[in-house]
Amino acid sequence: MYVNASFCSVRYISQLEEKEGFCKNNETLIHRIMENFYSNSTLTGYHRCWRYTMLLAVAMLTAMILPNTAMAQKDKETITGNILGPVPVQSPHNGTSIDGDAYAYHKDLIYKVPNLATPAEDDSLEFNFNNLGDIFYWGEVYPPDGNEVYPNDPEAGVLDVIWDGMGNGPENFDAVIHNFPDVVDDTTIVYADGIGNDDLTGFSSSTKMNDDPELEWTWGPVSSPQKDDMQNCGAIFTWGDPKIMGIDGEYGDPTELWCAFAADRKSVHGVSWISFEFLQASMEMTVTGTNSKGEEEGGFITDGPDGGRTVGDIIVFVGLFNGGDQADVKVNRWEWVESEGKFQYVEILSSLNDPVHGYPYGSILATVNTEVTPVHFPAFGQYDDFEINGEWYTLPYYEVNQWCEGAINVSALFDLDEDPCLTVSTCFISTRTSSQSTSSELKDFVAPIQLNIVADPPVAHCPDDPDLPACDLEEIETAYQAWVDGFGFEGGIEPFDESTDPESDNYDPIPELPTNLCDGVYLEYTYVVTDYCDHTDECTATFTVAAPEPLAFTCPTAPVIAECTPSSVIASTYNDWVQGIITGSATGECEVVVTVSPETYPGANLCDGETIPVTIHATSYDADGMVCDEDGCIVDFVVPATPALVYTCPDDGGVAQCMSLEEVKADFAKWIADNSIASGGCKADVEVTPKELPEYNYCEGTEVSVLFIAKSYDAEGNVCETKECPATYKVAPCPCEHIFPTQTTCCHYLTGTAYELENVCFKAENGYVGVATPGVFFYYTDFEAPSANFTISVLQTNDGVIDRLFAVHGGKDIKLFDENCNSISIEVYADGDDGENAHAVVTGATPGATYVLGVKYNTKSIQGASRSGDVSTYDFVADFGSGPIAGSWGSIDAVAGCTDNTPLPGSCTLEPISPSIMTTESSLVTSMEMLAYPNPTTQEVNFEFTADRDGEAEIELYSMQGQKVATVLKQQVVKGQLVRATHRFSSDTHAAGQYIYRATLGGESLKGIVSYTKDRR
Repeated sequence: MYVNASFCSVRYISQLEEKEGFCKNNETLIHRIMENFYSNSTLTGYHRCWRYTMLLAVAMLTAMILPNTAMAQKDKETITGNILGPVPVQSPHNGTSIDGDAYAYHKDLIYKVPNLATPAEDDSLEFNFNNLGDIFYWGEVYPPDGNEVYPNDPEAGVLDVIWDGMGNGPENFDAVIHNFPDVVDDTTIVYADGIGNDDLTGFSSSTKMNDDPELEWTWGPVSSPQKDDMQNCGAIFTWGDPKIMGIDGEYGDPTELWCAFAADRKSVHGVSWISFEFLQASMEMTVTGTNSKGEEEGGFITDGPDGGRTVGDIIVFVGLFNGGDQADVKVNRWEWVESEGKFQYVEILSSLNDPVHGYPYGSILATVNTEVTPVHFPAFGQYDDFEINGEWYTLPYYEVNQWCEGAINVSALFDLDEDPCLTVSTCFISTRTSSQSTSSELKDFVAPIQLNIVADPPVAHCPDDPDLPACDLEEIETAYQAWVDGFGFEGGIEPFDESTDPESDNYDPIPELPTNLCDGVYLEYTYVVTDYCDHTDECTATFTVAAPEPLAFTCPTAPVIAECTPSSVIASTYNDWVQGIITGSATGECEVVVTVSPETYPGANLCDGETIPVTIHATSYDADGMVCDEDGCIVDFVVPATPALVYTCPDDGGVAQCMSLEEVKADFAKWIADNSIASGGCKADVEVTPKELPEYNYCEGTEVSVLFIAKSYDAEGNVCETKECPATYKVAPCPCEHIFPTQTTCCHYLTGTAYELENVCFKAENGYVGVATPGVFFYYTDFEAPSANFTISVLQTNDGVIDRLFAVHGGKDIKLFDENCNSISIEVYADGDDGENAHAVVTGATPGATYVLGVKYNTKSIQGASRSGDVSTYDFVADFGSGPIAGSWGSIDAVAGCTDNTPLPGSCTLEPISPSIMTTESSLVTSMEMLAYPNPTTQEVNFEFTADRDGEAEIELYSMQGQKVATVLKQQVVKGQLVRATHRFSSDTHAAGQYIYRATLGGESLKGIVSYTKDRR
């Protein structure tokens, strides 16, 4: 069954608040939708508030709570008229006890009732109220004992007493409604009504219980007799508990609805009846106007078809008698009374007294309070002192017989088996002067409670929303089918009409699952079921599938490829990049596919570089493979070009002064190396042809055409660029007049009047050297003294054709001359395998002065030597021990079978160098311009000129007395060549003063003066 409880109008709340100071909170109703209940939303009523803010149930346990007068525990077995016992219900837990007190687990109360199976008095059922629930639970005062049937359950009160402990004062007492979350569909209602002149809702006319409420009842502000004046009442609707036995010996039925109730009256003097009326049709208060004080007045409206009620309606009377501690419980049923010709209430007995027509024994229990009941809320303004554990408190209280409690089995009273379509719509609580007298007047009431109890109505149930993620099609389809199959109902009276039935006039098909899931799925369906009694229930369910996360695509940035990256690395980078794009550039649910074209590295020209357009396309799909979204972009993958070749074609190279072959080769190699440097590309090199200086005639010099080819390469070694640069390396001729025939002197050498020996001639004999001519020859060379003391050597080599060298004549014919060919005393010696090397040990020379060295060789010394050919070249060079002296190279060929025709020199006269030829006048006989700087100088002087012709250039430095100081320069030059030379003065060997320099080129000369000042720093 289903209860929809509503109260009297809120307007009464404000009046109560103003006049009595309670009901401080907003209108309050704990009303939980009950299983097997049906709610008719068209039935409305007037609401009163449910006051509990000052509620406190204080149990009267003898050991703990004593008033200032003793209150002994009554012997409940001696009480008559009360129907006592446990109510086998689920809330409160352990049932609720109808026992004359208000407290769960009240101590020392045992009650016996007849056993229906064996009605003998000595065969009765015994109930221990110590283990039962009640209106209030106060664990600190009445802790549960607990046993196997009734466990220690703190949820044994409709209201839970809240108390901070002994000694903390009454202000710390309170009570709250317990909501029993484990019990499905129970409802608690509590009312507070005005009293005395403050009661705004009482019967305002002479009103009888059998009157038609709509036609004859009126209400308004009244002052009811104190014995009929109600202030507090309440009820709880709940279901049977199969663990608890009732007074009929049967255990509770969870399909049966019970109502436990309680109400009070202001005075215990006189007889008063409190009635609890259960109506099948709705009855409500209505306002018709206001009185002279502006207070509302009104009547009632009812849907009852039978004299304002419905046949079968039930009213329960609980009689409270003057000064007594017992109740009289009567039950009446609304029936047609033929003898009276009208509908009216008729008393019915229990099945104990009327087995055929009586109501089931045990379905109604009721009693008055049988002991003083202190409480902590207004109880008609009554106060007394109570001792609680040694502390005294002044508390409101009820006297014995001032309130009643009871319970009825609503399902049993209305006999739902006989009328499956029964509805109990309203519960009406009132007071009257007598129980069943048709003349008894109704006095006070609380608003009709709108219940709308329906016997086993259909309860529609809808499936839960699975609220599925987006991407599992099988899961979605399975869940959808389960959702479709999940609509249904329970209870009700057949036949049924369902909105899902195609045969129904109210057919409403369940929406189909869409095929496109890209936007998610939201289906909503309201399922409606109606039973035979025209009771309808409905529920609405939704089916939700989340939309796939939208495609989120990020256009990637191409990796930067460094110049000169090998193709394999580029390919790996590209392919890894593409894989990263495929797996990481787009997100979304279900399926996301990213395609890249080209998917693998297509290759590129590394020399020129290449830009590869990469097309990226992302597609997202729903769970069924439908395309939801697309995105993409084109990204350029750049393979950089190989850096350009950087190479500067070399200038022509060469040497002008006389240098040894090794020095020339070294210079050539350096020129080649200096011009073999190219940059750019991933690698660059220079190919040179020829790489080595070809053999050449030292005396004649040479010009070599050299081709420089610079190349740049890509990372794979492929040639990207080529640059060809032809150049010329020129070796100037070097004077070779160092080998002279017999009779050649120093004078001949210096004056140039000697003839160079053409050849050494020998007679060839079977691999040997025969007679060789001329008999002797001379080697001459001039040089500047490197220091005052030195050793100068003339070293001899040949090409090996003849296996012997020329020996120094006599092993000591070695002479040193000054510039005037004056002989200078020296130490001499010869060494070598053949005595070929001449050495002169010089001491006391003038550093920088020019000297002439002469060595005489014995031609006959090679006679008898082995030979491998007819011509063997012999080379001679002077050396200070640190390398060849420039311009000292001489060469002669030993030739088989030749004839020596070299003329002998004539007489020779050497004019001494004198100051008379060193005039200070400059004779410019050439177009050259000579620079001498710095002038004057303290350390060195630099000479610089540009040759205006080819030839031998010579710069000499003389003292003002005409003595030659130094040969600054002596070398072959070519026209246009910039020639530089430096002479360093020494403070040890040079006197301060003026010096004459003479520059000669091609027989022409010019002169100048240089001033030398010693540095005095």
